[in-house]
Order: sequence, then C-alpha cells, then structure tokens
Amino acid sequence: MNENEYGVVTDAPVLLTYTIMTDPAPLSASTPTYNSYGTITVTVSPAAASVYCKEIDIYIPSGIVSRTDQFVASADSSNWQTHVGKEVPGNQVGLNPRLSYVQVKFMCKSPEFYLVASPVNLTVGIQQMTQQPGWIGSLGLTEMSTNDSSQPYILRSMTFGVSVGAALLFARNFTASAADGGASPAGVFTNGQPIQLSWESNGTEFQIFEAAGSGPLYTGTDNSFKLSSGLAKTTTFILAASQTDLRAETQYIYDSVTVVISNEDSTPHSVTAAGTVSGALVESTGEMLAQGKFTASGGASLEGQIDVNGPLNVEGGIQCNGEMSINGTLSATNTAAFQSVIVSGLLGLRGGSNIFGVPMPLLSDNGVTYIAHTDGYAIATINPPGGDISSTISTCTVTLLTFLNGQTLYELSATGGLATAYNSSWTTVNWYSPNSVTMPVPQGYRWQILVNQYSGNDKNPTVSLFWIPLGNNEG
Repeated sequence: MNENEYGVVTDAPVLLTYTIMTDPAPLSASTPTYNSYGTITVTVSPAAASVYCKEIDIYIPSGIVSRTDQFVASADSSNWQTHVGKEVPGNQVGLNPRLSYVQVKFMCKSPEFYLVASPVNLTVGIQQMTQQPGWIGSLGLTEMSTNDSSQPYILRSMTFGVSVGAALLFARNFTASAADGGASPAGVFTNGQPIQLSWESNGTEFQIFEAAGSGPLYTGTDNSFKLSSGLAKTTTFILAASQTDLRAETQYIYDSVTVVISNEDSTPHSVTAAGTVSGALVESTGEMLAQGKFTASGGASLEGQIDVNGPLNVEGGIQCNGEMSINGTLSATNTAAFQSVIVSGLLGLRGGSNIFGVPMPLLSDNGVTYIAHTDGYAIATINPPGGDISSTISTCTVTLLTFLNGQTLYELSATGGLATAYNSSWTTVNWYSPNSVTMPVPQGYRWQILVNQYSGNDKNPTVSLFWIPLGNNEG
C-alpha cells in the first residue's frame, strides 16, 4: 500500500456491491463529423454486513474515454454531492502507472448518511466520446469505507471496464424553423417566409428532397439548409443521411418533415382565353398541341392527348386521362395524376408528397426471399421475450440482403434481444436490448431475411418483418 494526499491505497477488496451500466449500451463512438455522448452509471448497493462509506471516486483514463476529458457528475440521492477533480497520475491512486486519470468524486454530505442502507446511482456524463470502438478496461473506482464506524476508514480500490461500439447511423429531430432568427421549431409559415431546415445526425453526407423522383434540393455535409425564398405551398421534405462503414459499404437512413404554408397560392376560377393563359385553370376536352412553352398557373385538366414540344409548367394540379408527351421540362407544384408517364427531362414537384404505400407485415422465417415490385424499405425488428429475464439468455442477429442476378449487392445486420453486464462480483445483470434494421430495396431486386438465433438461447427473441413500398405496389 502507499499513502498520499488521496488516502491510503490498499489491496483490500471493496465492501460495497457495484453494478456498472452504460447508456447507450455499448457506448457509441464519435465520428469525424459528430460528437457522441453517453453515461456511465454505477449502482451502489448495500452489502450483507453493514458498510459505512464517506466517499466513492471514479477514475477515468485521460484522453481514452472522452477525447476532451469533459465529464459531468450526478447522483440520484440528495445525501451525496459531486465534483469533477483534477487529473492525477495512476500510481498515486493504485491504478495503471502509465496512465493519468480524471478524478470524479462522490462525497457523502454528513456522517449521519455514511451507513449505506439503500441503493444509490452515481452517474458520469461523457462528452465527445472517443472515435475508437473497443473495450476500455482501465477505469478505476475507490471507496473510503469501513464495517465499523468507530474504526478507521480505509481507501479500497477496484478496476472495471466499459465497451465502446462503432457509431450506428442515425438521423433525428428533422425540423423547420424561421430563418430570420427564430430558433424554435415551427410547423406553420407564411407564403415566401425564409425557412431553415435542420437535423441531428452522425452521417457524413446529407440530401434533401421535395418529392419522390425529383433531384435533391441540397447535397452536403452541413446539418442545416436554408430556403431563402420560402415556399408557396405546403410541402413535405425528405432527409436522406448516409455513412460509409468500415467495409466501404454506404448505409442510408431517412427522416421527413412537413412544412405548412398558412396562405398558400390559391386556384382562381375558370377562364377561357385564346392567347396566353396566366394564373388560371386550363381545361380541354379534346387534344391539346403546344409547339412552344405551355404555362398554367392555376392547374390543368385535360381529357385528350397532350403534346408539348417545350417546357410544361403547371403551378396547380395536372389531371390527364389521355396520353402525355413532353420533350421539355415538366414542373408541377401540386398533384399530378397520370395512368402512365415517361419524362425525358427534369420532373419537379413543389407540392405535397405521397410516396409511401401501406406497410405490410411479412413472414420472417429464416431464408425467406422476396422480390420488390416497386422501390421500398424492408424493416426487421428484434423484440426480447417477456417475463423474468434475470437469468435468461436470448439474443439473435438479423441480416437483410439485396441481390440481383444471384449476386449480393449489399447487406445490413442488427443484433438484439437481451444485453448483459457484470458487476463487481462477476455476476451478470440482464436488461432488454431491442433493435431494428432498415434496408432500401430498388424495384426488381430480390431481397432476403436471414435470422440467426443464438444456439444457447433459453428463449428466442421475436423477429418481425415489414415491407413499406414507395407507391401502391405491394412488392
């Protein structure tokens, strides 16, 4: 043992019982574009015999768990106060002499509370997690404790570790706010009001779309995009976040937000004009032929064939029950309804978007293969078993694969069920760990679900499979 300003460090085992948990589990590594954060919670439980404890300190190796050594301490009992202390050499506190440690102190406020009679949770919040996944086993814990309050308090120590997993791609809090300084998210804006779209994600590239089939309004690495000219119509925006993993495979995740315009551009009454039509609804019960540009600000309703050799611009809706041939650009800000349409140029939709079909539950048996009759998303979920899980083993891995002509193009996997941690007595503690995986599937591709249930399971987790088509095809 050695004595220093931190007390007498002994090889005696700790007297209290400790359970170590992290949130998320495992902790999520940061990426070059996103700083992850998490918590380490130490649950302190009474031992079989009475234990009196003045102070519990957690020692975190400098620069290994947090790249900037930013920690926040808290306790769920008012009997304890906290303090993030200075950096100390490992040999001064009986830990790895090659490392230095940030000391996080939890101090009991009064001798009347020294007897540990009920559990208390001591939590360390971690800012700017490391970017390196793996096991970090060099954390330390000391307690100043005794079994007899009339005897000296001894500084006892133990070590423990935490697991850091690779960052899982996420996109959340896709919101719209006023671009002129209003920071709070809003759902309703006025016509032409500048709008700021923002989101949280650890992706490395982002795209924003107004509707299916249109080109992206934004492509870049920033987590925000400004619509300087605002909107004239209520619009749903789709955010696509992507990230390339260690296998050089690109993953995607999606979110959406609807921006409501309180004073949308309105559709005027019908008007018949022999010349240029502007700001009106165009109706035709026969064939329409336009050698040049065709513009209808109020919408177009056409029963016969449409032939347009130039751009077709319709600010309202388009309803065509016949054949439509467009050699230029088709632009519609509202609903466009066709039996079939082929556009060689740019198709732009500035109105609402309705691209998703009805989600369908599918058979989730191992090895089932499907074919996508339209673009869509396959979603597999893993739900742990119910009931008492304290001694249950239940975990599985679900893999979704997409392939064409017998060749696998890409695959996505997720593991879930129950998670397990070890306490200081090397006994296990179980908790629920559901998970899911989402895979986009192009039209005409085959896709498959593989379910690998752990052979040692007491109970198997429940795997559910869903298909969300883009459009009405059931895929």
